[in-house]
Formats: sequence, C-alpha cells, structure tokens
Amino acid sequence: MEKILIALYDELETARDAADELVDAGVDRALLDLVAYDPEGEYGQFLHTADDIPVTDEMDIGEPADEGVSTAEAAGFGAVVGTLGGIFASLAAGFFPGIGPVVAAGSVAATLATAAAGATTGGIIGALVDLGLSKETANLYAEGVRRGGTLLITRVPEDEEREVWSILTDYDPIDIDQRATQWRREGWTSFDTSGQPYSHVEVQRDRDLYTLEEEFQEHYRENYAALDRPYEHYQPGYVLGHDLARDPRHQGREWTDVRPEARKQWEEFDIGDWDDYQDAIYYGWTAKRRLT
Repeated sequence: MEKILIALYDELETARDAADELVDAGVDRALLDLVAYDPEGEYGQFLHTADDIPVTDEMDIGEPADEGVSTAEAAGFGAVVGTLGGIFASLAAGFFPGIGPVVAAGSVAATLATAAAGATTGGIIGALVDLGLSKETANLYAEGVRRGGTLLITRVPEDEEREVWSILTDYDPIDIDQRATQWRREGWTSFDTSGQPYSHVEVQRDRDLYTLEEEFQEHYRENYAALDRPYEHYQPGYVLGHDLARDPRHQGREWTDVRPEARKQWEEFDIGDWDDYQDAIYYGWTAKRRLT
C-alpha cells in the first residue's frame, strides 16, 4: 500500500536538501513533488515558465532576469535551481491564484503548465487533491505555501514510510496544525484563491511571530494565567507590540516615545481597556527588539 508523506519547510533550500537525501536513500524522484513560494521570481527567473519546456538536470539554467539582484545573490538562487533540476523529474515556474508566483516540481509542475495553457484547473488545491491529499489537508498546506513555505510531497511503499518520514523530520518541518492555530487567532478561516499573495515583509512578520509565540505564552503564564482569561485574550496585545517594534518609523525610538501612539492604536482596535493589556503590548515590543 502506498503512503503519502507531506512536509512543509520555511525555506526552499531546506526542502531541496531533504529531497536530495530522499533520492540518495532510494526514493524514486518521479514520486517527488514540490511547490515553493517565489513572489519576486528570485528562483523562477532561472527557469522556463510553465508553458515552456520544464527544466531538467540536462538543461542549462538561464541567466538572471532581475537586474536588482546582486551577482552573489543571483549565483545563490541559480545554484539552488540547478540542484533542484538534478533532483526532480521536472521543474517549472508559474502562477497559482491566491499564492502568486511559484516554483514547482513533479506533477505540480504539469498542473502549472495546464493552467498556463488556459485549461480549467482546481489551482493548488486541485493539484494537491490529485496527489491524494484530502481537501482539508490541501487547504492547510496551500495556505502554508502562500505564507512563504515550500511543500515537499512523496509517495512511498508502506514498509518504507518510517525511514522516509525520519529523513523528512530531520530537516525540521513546520508543524502545520500549530501554524494553523496561530493563523486562526488572527482571523484566518481557509485558503482563498482570490486572496492577496503575501509579500516578503508579511512573510517575515509571520515568521517573527512564530519564533516569539512560545515566549509570549510564557509571559502570559507568568503574568495573566491566574486571572482566568485564556492566552487568546492577550495575544492581540503581544502582536501589536511586535508590529510597533518592526515598524520602520519607530526604529531607534524608545518605548516612552512610542507609548502614546501605541495606546492610540490600541484604543482604535476597541478590544479592551489599555490598562489591562499594556504590559502585553510592551512585552511584544521588547521581544521583537531582542529578536532583531
């Protein structure tokens, strides 16, 4: 019986390394699929688009199209694409509604080519369901790609599942359920093909908040848990403090200078009394400053 194994990584390079090890371990590269967020075309610029011939390991990787990319950066992006071409059976750049530009490999690359040709498809959700994912699971992972992730999927015989999963987890994949819980706290409900693609700035904001989540929860346990209110009650305060600290307008400013604006913004949110939340807001500010 064939098993489908899925891993989502924050970085394309990490997914690339995991896929490379899978192939070295004997996984058929024809059974590997990948889709990666590429909003600025940093990787896709080295590829044929999905309505052209997919890149393989026998093909030349082109020159970078983005004149704003330094020579060193371009060499790095091109090297990643070159190694991907040696791992996957096919590789292409294209566009998925709700995500924007992506790099895809395997059968997902074929889906991009179909879409580029004008055929009706189910977008990324349809592509993932075709691979064997449930619609619910596909919805979560599609949102994960939209928010900057790289999705790696493989199909293996049941007796190889443990070994292959061990390789995937060695590269520290994202806990998709944990991420989805955080998305829902900010109002997310499901992947939306008509949604606005994420920018690099938005992706970095999300990743900062993921990194700080446990720290925020620890502060909550030490300062608020005895008040018999859930963490979700205070989480908007931590997020506001974080967002204020990453705002370029406040770089180099002290909290005492920013505090009046923080209070004004908080009161505009109309979530709760400033005095009840100000410690959480300040903690979010200081935590982001330490992270920076």
